[in-house]
Amino acid sequence: MKTITATVPDRSGLEFEYLLKIGAYHNEGEVLKDALRQLLLSRPGYRIDIAVKLYADDKISLGKAAELAGISFDEMKEVLMQRGIKPKLGTRTISEALDEIDILKDI
Repeated sequence: MKTITATVPDRSGLEFEYLLKIGAYHNEGEVLKDALRQLLLSRPGYRIDIAVKLYADDKISLGKAAELAGISFDEMKEVLMQRGIKPKLGTRTISEALDEIDILKDI
């Protein structure tokens, strides 16, 4: 779990506080998690950008990047090529191979 510290404008801070007081959320983490989920739903391009960056930084596999981006394996390869990133085909570990198989089964 990652700890995040943020400074927000007074009005946003008050709204944040009262979301908890009215019982809409149980804790600050739930508020932030929902806010992030809503942001990514309203701006699907961000999800693709995040997936591309994680993939380029070798943090996730191509299959995981496609899953995170909400697009197919082939579409993810195309996105990467359009952005000048050569897809690394194949897996490095058995665990990655099993993850790829699970993702491809769902397509």
